[in-house]
Amino acid sequence: LEPGSEAHWTNYLFTQVFTDADGPSLYRENRAWGAAVENRVGPVVRPRPRDTDPERPLRLAYYMPELDTHVTPRFVAPMVSEHDHEGFSLAIYGDRTDGGPRPAALSHPKVRWVDTRGLDAAAAAARLRDDDIDVLVHPCTFKARYRTVLAHRAAPLQIAGVNVIATTGLTATDAFIGDSVVTPGDESALFTETLIRLPVFNTYRIPPDAPAVTVLPAMRNELVRFGSFNNPTKISPRVLRVWADVLGRVSGSRLLLKHRAFDDTGVREAMRARFAAAGGDPARLEFAGFTATARDYLEAYGDVDIALDPMPFSGGTTSYEAIWMGVPVLTVTGATLLARQTTSLMRAVGHPEFALSDPADYAPRAAALAADLDTLATTRASLREAARTSIFDAAAYMRAFETAIRDLWRAECRRDFA
Repeated sequence: LEPGSEAHWTNYLFTQVFTDADGPSLYRENRAWGAAVENRVGPVVRPRPRDTDPERPLRLAYYMPELDTHVTPRFVAPMVSEHDHEGFSLAIYGDRTDGGPRPAALSHPKVRWVDTRGLDAAAAAARLRDDDIDVLVHPCTFKARYRTVLAHRAAPLQIAGVNVIATTGLTATDAFIGDSVVTPGDESALFTETLIRLPVFNTYRIPPDAPAVTVLPAMRNELVRFGSFNNPTKISPRVLRVWADVLGRVSGSRLLLKHRAFDDTGVREAMRARFAAAGGDPARLEFAGFTATARDYLEAYGDVDIALDPMPFSGGTTSYEAIWMGVPVLTVTGATLLARQTTSLMRAVGHPEFALSDPADYAPRAAALAADLDTLATTRASLREAARTSIFDAAAYMRAFETAIRDLWRAECRRDFA
């Protein structure tokens, strides 16, 4: 009814990743949006680099709108901290809907802050061009309305990555950061961008003031407790059927669902009813709601033995945090980028046995893992250190990230500008 509405497109494209839409379908829908935006914006001239020296220090900007409404800073903060500040002159172009200051986690003495409050996409892109930005990194394209700045060609080289859901759908986006799991080699046709595959697709801030990893709860509780701290929107009827099967196979087990939505009695009762309809025993569901501090939130993992990943929208921040607290995440490798996030993480920390290729294996594998408490205890005790040297190793991630950017820049300097 209103095909030009940015808000409708944003909501539509985002909700697609909660469904069973496959890679080609997500590409078609995101490309349809991208084509419509590019048609509306009209022809734009790709800025020529002010200096085509391929080895000079680069002016690199992160575009991060609405910083107070999403979790992107948790991914970008360690990147900013570990950047090569000699090879890259960094700036963050961003704003907050509440008018507040730049998040403290993104503050750095060598990073310039440019407040884009009140600027639409065209004006923000013009500001970036006026500032002679060489490389624009857009780390929060998961909502379509954030991506529009790319269509206005804000910089000679434009890169999407970090907090993403699929292709940006824009021909003006030059590169997309993934890895061999979330963006495998046979899927280049599903992206308008050139795929850049790093050892891992992103990194994450080590949770400050995180409590110590506890001993395996099952050792003291005499029962196995599964858990999911994901948004309940991800918990579809299919997921509930699988999780009901899990509990049915593990005698006395419980499933802890934690999310602020579960502070509402109606939401809890609706979930119990849905779980019963899926064949589960609602008495074996446990709920936890909002936690005032990050430390209290993470402490809740002290009662969880195995985290259960939803399908097809697998965990992002929740998987990182579960792993940091020593809790392995059982997941199914799906058909899209967001259905493979946790698989990438569990493989990176050395536990591919938690990443399944077939949903039919989910409940049997969960039961087998729950039956081997000694192995679970060993995994729990070693998982944080394995994560520290892989998915939380921001220094290693940034060396790979910067190498990729430099290679892209060298290619940009060789481009025919006629």
